[in-house]
Amino acid sequence: MQTRQLRDSRSATVGATGTATVQFGPTRGNTRWTITRVGVMTTTNTSEPTARVYHGGPGAASFITGTYTGSQDTDSAMSEELFTGDFLTVQWTGADVGATATATFTYEETTGAG
Repeated sequence: MQTRQLRDSRSATVGATGTATVQFGPTRGNTRWTITRVGVMTTTNTSEPTARVYHGGPGAASFITGTYTGSQDTDSAMSEELFTGDFLTVQWTGADVGATATATFTYEETTGAG
């Protein structure tokens, strides 16, 4: 097995309902990601959004963590494992229409993880 520390970001434009959604997870076979940190931000915050993180799609059963300030906040106490085909969803609500919402995540990638 090979392990390395990585960081990546995903962005989306906030739509007319004040929401934006991004997803991320391992797509290569035989790979595990251990998410250790998720930071969220928006380019504007006239309306202060919230951001929620889900393991899979949005829903009460898949909720992991959330923020009160989706325009600039971080959860650095995560330890969420994702295997090939799994994903996390970050969803902002109450954001400024047209703003860019970005989630930056830090993770440990292990290949050959079965």
